[in-house]
Amino acid sequence: MVECKIPFVLALTKADKLNKTERMNQLELICSIAAKYGEIPVVPFSATKGDGTEELRRLIEKYVADKA
Repeated sequence: MVECKIPFVLALTKADKLNKTERMNQLELICSIAAKYGEIPVVPFSATKGDGTEELRRLIEKYVADKA
């Protein structure tokens, strides 16, 4: 997707299953891996708590608007 310049976001689901320290450690690890491929948005997400919903919505709306 990066090579084809297709916009995408990494939505890290089940964010509510980790405590704050675990969540930060995982986010740091995944962001460091993603950074090797460029600027890839990484969003911790929990459908149960709604965490990350607005950020994902904003990114999707931006990508759609950029295509229009």
